Amino acid sequence: LRLLIPLAAIADQYVYDTFLAPKYEIAAGEVTRLNQGMQQDDGKDLLDRATEMKELLTHLAERTTDYARHLLTLIIVFVIQAALLPLATLYFMIQLLKWLAGITGELTFTPPSPERTATP
Repeated sequence: LRLLIPLAAIADQYVYDTFLAPKYEIAAGEVTRLNQGMQQDDGKDLLDRATEMKELLTHLAERTTDYARHLLTLIIVFVIQAALLPLATLYFMIQLLKWLAGITGELTFTPPSPERTATP
């Protein structure tokens, strides 16, 4: 049983490195870039931008959509890494232990028969 925890950690890290890390890095970089871009826009004078308000609103709507999409990607990666991968690893480890122990089928509880429980 002590061997299962390191094996689960290795399996989780492999799945993360193989499938989730590239998406996480892209999404985190885009969120950082969009945050920096929004901070730079906040420093501009509002009167200078009054003539280009329509372009500004279109630009902000696009950036907000990108921001939300990348945040959603980060949330999905977190849920997969923090909840789904450990549960899946635990399930497969239990199945492996059952297979190694030779346990087949459902584990059921059978109550004792009345003849065995009656005492004179």
